[in-house]
Amino acid sequence: MIGTSLSPMALPRSRTLTDALVARSEAQLTAAEVTGLRDELEPALAETAGRLGPGVGVRVDAYRLRFPAVADKGTGRFEWSSRTARRPLALEGLRACLANPRLAPAQAIADTMARLVRTTPDRVGSLGDWLAGLSLGARSVVQAEAVTWATQLAGAIDWRRLDRPFIGHDRSLSFTTSPQIVLRGRIEVGALVAGSPQRQEVGYSATALFLVMTGRPAPTARDELGLAALTVALDPRPQLPIRVVGWWPQCGRALVLPVDERVLRRAVDAVLESLEQATSHRRDQAVARCDG
Repeated sequence: MIGTSLSPMALPRSRTLTDALVARSEAQLTAAEVTGLRDELEPALAETAGRLGPGVGVRVDAYRLRFPAVADKGTGRFEWSSRTARRPLALEGLRACLANPRLAPAQAIADTMARLVRTTPDRVGSLGDWLAGLSLGARSVVQAEAVTWATQLAGAIDWRRLDRPFIGHDRSLSFTTSPQIVLRGRIEVGALVAGSPQRQEVGYSATALFLVMTGRPAPTARDELGLAALTVALDPRPQLPIRVVGWWPQCGRALVLPVDERVLRRAVDAVLESLEQATSHRRDQAVARCDG
């Protein structure tokens, strides 16, 4: 089974998503399989890095997998906006709410923004620096978007049922042989999952991942979820992803993806295909400049 789509009629209900996230099951992935994938992926990335040329970097994330042409045309320069700021603010506010159940998301995010403005405005380009430069009206818009995002995530899961959840479980992965290529997994929540003792890897923890997605599921949805699992599996920290739950709150859909070697190999293929497209695009740009 590659993945299970949950009915939109059942969402968003926290019990449905939480059941999908923490369901007890046997691990389908082994540390030996992860090592084999790493041994295959690393030289492939090194070869691609050589074709990219010195000083040229590429980040492969869910956005690039979904919109490769748009990603290649981008400037590569990150800029803060209400859209890019809402997630880090919401995650920080949610951490505060879980630590203090009496705290509402609106107050938690207001406190977070005030702290960032107070303590980090001297760090040029930081979120606090950007917030400090906004008018009160613009800052209110940012806060409203972050509160909406945090409220959706806070109500999507029954947090009492999670075992030591990690809020903001992102992974950025690169190899010494290809440091300019970064694999990025954006993961909102990670949680430990109980499994069969006969199948547990010694020294490894089985982890379920929860991702908040935008819009509606695209044809690349399984690859996007698989990429997140791949970054966790290849990370030096001893965690084996057991499943990924992707949730699209705008359309009330969810996808449960059990993680096994086949899922990770599909993600590897998607990564390499994305990098091949990026390499071709840069080669075409270089030819166009020469012709010009």
